Amino acid sequence: EQMGQLYDEKCQQLEEDKKTHKEGLAMMEDILEEATIKCQQLEEDEKEYKAELAQMEGMQDDYDTMHQSMEEAMTLATGMSENMAIFVEDHKATVKGFKEKLASKNIELGQAALSKEVLSMTLNALKEENEVLRTQFKEAENYYEQNLKVAQSNSA
Repeated sequence: EQMGQLYDEKCQQLEEDKKTHKEGLAMMEDILEEATIKCQQLEEDEKEYKAELAQMEGMQDDYDTMHQSMEEAMTLATGMSENMAIFVEDHKATVKGFKEKLASKNIELGQAALSKEVLSMTLNALKEENEVLRTQFKEAENYYEQNLKVAQSNSA
């Protein structure tokens, strides 16, 4: 009878162990299922991250291109600014040269006007002198004619 009781205890123990193992196995299956779901989620996340990374790399290429374009624009703007500064300096020099030429021509014009006035005064003086000489010549001519008539009438 002791053996029967021992056998029953062992059977009962085996049943309990079996039940415990089934519960443990069920827990392990639940854990495995959760782990599988997490793995699938991680794989999906990895695909999304890879797609986002590829998109970011494309954006980096766009950024690099834009950055290069901006550097070129800055270089061009700097070059234009330098060229404008050179142009302004050249323009200032040209304006200064023209102002100097204008001043010189104004002086020449003033001298020409003065010379014209002097020539005009000289011409007027010469005209007056010419008129005096013409009058003297007519008087001399009249005097000669009168003396010639007198000499002819005395000789006739």
